[in-house]
Amino acid sequence: VPTTNEVWFTANQLPIQNTNVSRVNLETNQIELLSIQPSILTPNGANYFDDSVYICSQGNQTTSGGIYAVNPTTLVSRLVVNSWFGLRLNSPNDVTFTRKIGRGKYMWFTDPQVAYMQDFGSLPQLGSYVYRFDLTTSELRPVITDLVVPNGIAFDLNETTLYVSDTAPSSYGHGTFMVYAYDLNKHGLPINRHVFSVSSAGIPDGIKVDKMGRVWTGEGDGINVRDHHGTLLGVILGRDLCQSGVISNFAIVGNLVIILAQEKVWRLELATSVL
Repeated sequence: VPTTNEVWFTANQLPIQNTNVSRVNLETNQIELLSIQPSILTPNGANYFDDSVYICSQGNQTTSGGIYAVNPTTLVSRLVVNSWFGLRLNSPNDVTFTRKIGRGKYMWFTDPQVAYMQDFGSLPQLGSYVYRFDLTTSELRPVITDLVVPNGIAFDLNETTLYVSDTAPSSYGHGTFMVYAYDLNKHGLPINRHVFSVSSAGIPDGIKVDKMGRVWTGEGDGINVRDHHGTLLGVILGRDLCQSGVISNFAIVGNLVIILAQEKVWRLELATSVL
C-alpha cells in the first residue's frame, strides 16, 4: 500500500478457519492485525490496485468464496464478486490487475476447488478456472479452464505475458507443479500456453515479475528467480527462514522483499531496486 508504506498479508491456519489479515509497516517493521469490517472469511491472496486492497476469500461450507475490496484507511470491505451466473465461486486463491489490455481495467484471479479439497468448502458448482473481471462493466469471464489447480497469477509489467501456476496433487506424491506462460490475443484473452517452469521442490505458489522481466516464485525450497525464458538464475533458500523451508508467498517493494515464511515474516534488502 504505497500511501501508507505497508505490506498486507494473510495467515493460513488450517484446519482452523480465520479472518486474519495483517500489515507490516516498512518503516518501523511493526506488524498489526487488522480489524476489517465486514471481516473476510478464510483470506488468501491479496493485491493493491486503485486505492483499494483486493483480498481473496476462500469462504466455507455456507459462504461462497469471493473477492473483496478493502479501503486501507477505513478498513471497510465490500464484495466485488462471488458468483458466475448464480453459481458460487470455489475458493479464490490469488489476484492481479491490468490497465493496458483491452483499454480497460481488469481483475484476474484463480479459483481452484481448494476449499472443497481441504474439507472446509462446499461441493463445487464450477470448475477450477482462471477468471477475468471487468472493473468497469462487472463482466466476469472464465478465460482459462484446463488447469487442475490454478494457484499463483501475475503479469509482466508490459502486460503481454500472463503467468499462472498449476499445483495439482496426486496420490503418488507428484503433481503438475508447473508455471505456465500465456500470450494475449487482440481481445485480451490468454492464448499459446507453454510451460515456463517446473518446480524441483514443492509447488509454485506466489508469483511476482520484476521490472527486468524476471519471474519470482515461492516454492518448496524458497523463492526461485528465473529469467523471462524460464532459466533458473538463483534461489533465496527457505530452509533457514522457517521450519519447513516452504515459502508460499512474498512481496517486492523497490529493493525490499517481504518474505512470508510460514510462522515468520522476513525482510530482505537487495542491492538495487527490482520493482
